[in-house]
Amino acid sequence: MSGIARRTIVENVMRVTPKHHGKIEGRPVLIIDDVMTTGATLDACAQACLSAGASRVDVAVLARVARER
Repeated sequence: MSGIARRTIVENVMRVTPKHHGKIEGRPVLIIDDVMTTGATLDACAQACLSAGASRVDVAVLARVARER
């Protein structure tokens, strides 16, 4: 799947539930992922955390998929 297709699929899908806004608001968030393909899911998660009031979002990734050349 292309990066554009992945971004379209996850766009506006990730949200922090109102129940958890208080746990995130004003705090830094660390998102950990095993494999990053295009970064679309990580971006959607980071945007959801920032929308919930996170002070910043950092990402740690174990491996990244190599692009085809």
